[in-house]
Amino acid sequence: PEGVNDGRAALRSSLDGTLEAALQAAVPAGQPRFVLVTFGNVGVKEHLLNFIEHVRAVGAAHLVGAVDVAAFDLLSAQGTPAYKTPLASEAYKLDGSNQHSSGSWKRFAGMRTGEVAKIVLAGYAVM
Repeated sequence: PEGVNDGRAALRSSLDGTLEAALQAAVPAGQPRFVLVTFGNVGVKEHLLNFIEHVRAVGAAHLVGAVDVAAFDLLSAQGTPAYKTPLASEAYKLDGSNQHSSGSWKRFAGMRTGEVAKIVLAGYAVM
């Protein structure tokens, strides 16, 4: 629909890579401050796009914490509320071992926990 595309164009121009801009885009003023949040890099692009398709279909407020700049560029270009996590500015990469005991996984998990805490402290309920 035309209105949806117009809305996404406006959204694209408001996304500057910050968490604050993504939250404002995800949850318009006057709406309940509830947001579904996920994190990922361009390596899990298909999973992120699947998440976005489904939350849009049900009209749920959502945002994606991009773990790399490529994910932010991809998602913000299509009008998805997204922001660059601290790991995106470090050119972070998982070490290839998806074991939860790996150092890179622990950094990723710690980052996610910290980012969710920031969103909660900003006054949002997060799922």
